[in-house]
Amino acid sequence: MWRAQLAGLADVRHCIAIDLPADGRPDLAALIESVGESRADLVGHSWGGHELLAAWRRSPACIRSIALLGVMFSADSAHAAPNARRPVAIDDQEGVVRSITVPLLVATGDGDINTPPDLCRKLAGANPGARWVEIAGAGHMSPVEQPGQVNAALRALWYDSVALEHRSTQRNTEGA
Repeated sequence: MWRAQLAGLADVRHCIAIDLPADGRPDLAALIESVGESRADLVGHSWGGHELLAAWRRSPACIRSIALLGVMFSADSAHAAPNARRPVAIDDQEGVVRSITVPLLVATGDGDINTPPDLCRKLAGANPGARWVEIAGAGHMSPVEQPGQVNAALRALWYDSVALEHRSTQRNTEGA
């Protein structure tokens, strides 16, 4: 599902698409290190976005930015079983989203019935620094349905992450 992003964003990032392991506990920090990087921009769709929340909780130092596509709080789902195994427990999800200090994008298709825009916007609203984007003409599979819009949103997010790192490095250098 990420082919359009792998091809369309290769000029700005070394893009890798992964399938999550069956146990649902990927060690993204080890994966990032295995490709020779210390930090990465993570993009997750639907359940994969919840895995990114867990990765943020476990290893925030290796994350430069986070993009959550088609992701809402599990508590807002009509199908949320309270005891179901999740990457981040329902009661902890809002706190994890609030704790994200790197550039954060939350986006979904304007026609997404699985993760409706109003519920994804609610997740974005939990973090004052989050960027909200509604993808026009897309349902739940916005990376496939509207790849150009998704790629533009990711480019903007990544531009913000580079600018933030530059400002931070500049402050650290000037203070030395």
